[in-house]
Amino acid sequence: MDSQDAFPKNSAEYYDTDGDGIGNNADDDDDNDGFDDDDDNFPWDPCAHLDSDYDGMPDTLLQGCSTNLVEDNDDDNDGILDEQDSNTEEMKLDTDGDGTPDEDDTDDDNDGVLDSVDVFPLDASEQSNFDNDAFGDNADIDDDNDGWNDTDDKFPLDSSEWLDTDNDGIGNNADDDDDGDGILDSEDAFPLDASSSGDYDNDGQADSVDLDDDGDGVLDIYDAFPLNSAETGDFDGDGIGDNQDLDDDNDGFLDILDANPRNAGISSQPPTTDTNDGAKNDSGTVTIDTKWLVALMLMFSSVGTFVLISRKMSKNKTSSNKQENQLEEVA
Repeated sequence: MDSQDAFPKNSAEYYDTDGDGIGNNADDDDDNDGFDDDDDNFPWDPCAHLDSDYDGMPDTLLQGCSTNLVEDNDDDNDGILDEQDSNTEEMKLDTDGDGTPDEDDTDDDNDGVLDSVDVFPLDASEQSNFDNDAFGDNADIDDDNDGWNDTDDKFPLDSSEWLDTDNDGIGNNADDDDDGDGILDSEDAFPLDASSSGDYDNDGQADSVDLDDDGDGVLDIYDAFPLNSAETGDFDGDGIGDNQDLDDDNDGFLDILDANPRNAGISSQPPTTDTNDGAKNDSGTVTIDTKWLVALMLMFSSVGTFVLISRKMSKNKTSSNKQENQLEEVA
């Protein structure tokens, strides 16, 4: 009947002695007394588990436990009451051989760890099992089951960490500066190498060992701007690269007008006298290159022509206005 069936919709189960939601057929410990049914002489009564002489009476009863069972006073059924029988205690399990049966011993394996907190109460070589994988931590080569052997794991009992590059006690996963070089990992091109942090040209070589940091083809020792691939030289040492500097030699003459833009002692300033032979004059300058002179003449000629045309057009417009006024007066 369903009223008596703990699992009315499960034909494979009907009893649940300990009310743990697991049917007795599937439950390895029906009475939930800590002893598997295979080792429990009273699998449906949590008050007892051992019956040494198999007479249906438990050797002992759990103190304060409510049951209909009656404790056996002759556990080995030899006709001698237990209190008078020296062999009775020998029949009880005493794992550590300390003279106290396991059922009364608070440390069955005598490993110094109480049974209540000992994951392996009957194994003196093991006490804990961090990853619950059935292997005690002493025998387990990977206690936290993170895939790293304990010998290589800086945090053998923390599955979220295993490396600590800078040995600061903070695992790399949580550490913002893994190599402890003062540069945050998010800004460090080499977060696991304290000797390097930058790689300006992203060539895989740290700037500290790269001979050409900006990858412009000019070695750093010859590059006035080793971290600027757009500049390499600074002829006048003014902090402005020659590519941007309009006066490379800082002689006061723009490079486009300077016949010697990188020689402050020789420029294109017009001389007081000139033999037009291209040689240095007394003033310390040379003549303007012919092409520049022609360009300047054309420029000024164009400006002059434009001015003359503008004036003529203005004069014609004035004359035309006068004629119109005279015609209006006659009319």
